[in-house]
Amino acid sequence: MVALCLNSVNHVIGLDEVAVGSPNRAGLELRDLFKIAIKKNAVGLVLCHAHLSGNPTPSTEDRLLTRKVKEACALLGFRFLDHIIVAKGDHYSFCDHCEL
Repeated sequence: MVALCLNSVNHVIGLDEVAVGSPNRAGLELRDLFKIAIKKNAVGLVLCHAHLSGNPTPSTEDRLLTRKVKEACALLGFRFLDHIIVAKGDHYSFCDHCEL
């Protein structure tokens, strides 16, 4: 899983690996994500990870993680702009599906 750290005008100021997963799970620690974002003086965040299955549909765990990141961003003053899942020739954007 990678995080794009964005400045106040949504320009990318960092692209960082924030979790390494197994074929069916990525273990993101929120403290690691926000440590990176704070060090980069980010204002906004976008998360992105891949589904090796080829199906970009979010899992229950993806939805739970997205909700936790959204809540943490609200508490810490970050804009959480999107969580994107990429898969063979396709993608799923939580923002495009009005889930943020």
